[in-house]
Amino acid sequence: MTVERGIGFHIGLGMVLLLGGAGSALAATLTVCPSGCSHTTIQGAVSAAFPGDTIQILSSTHTEGDIFLTKDITVEGFGAALTIVQAHASPGVATVPVFIVTGGSDVVIRSLVNRHGDGNNGGGVYIQDGTLTLEDVNVMHNTASSGGGVFVSATATLRTSGATINYNTADGGGGGVEV
Repeated sequence: MTVERGIGFHIGLGMVLLLGGAGSALAATLTVCPSGCSHTTIQGAVSAAFPGDTIQILSSTHTEGDIFLTKDITVEGFGAALTIVQAHASPGVATVPVFIVTGGSDVVIRSLVNRHGDGNNGGGVYIQDGTLTLEDVNVMHNTASSGGGVFVSATATLRTSGATINYNTADGGGGGVEV
């Protein structure tokens, strides 16, 4: 009887490992644009995404703020010259940051401009907890009390590769980045 349970456990564990491996190979790309894409908002795409998925912004300028990134995902545009994600169409008008990384997630944002956000902590990005990697991203024209461009809390990590954080302002510390 113990042997049978052992065999069943090993077979069951093998099936779990097989299914787990298959699930990670099924990462999807969700698209965001005003019409004709899988989603019209980045937040809607994040809600539908599974860990490992990529969210592509297909519109050249996308206006949406308070985007909670709570999963291990990638958000990408087609380059800083081609894709802008902004909390408001005009600078100094928004009352929320563009992105908020939370939930201990590991997020990559790449190939876009992040602008016109405003918040107490991090106008462009507020990393509450988790890890954010900015790849070829320009964080600009954001404002906040602390960390005008990016605010990194004590339980968070910021990594950059080819990122530019400029022309951001803060009332307190860290016009560009506050750690």
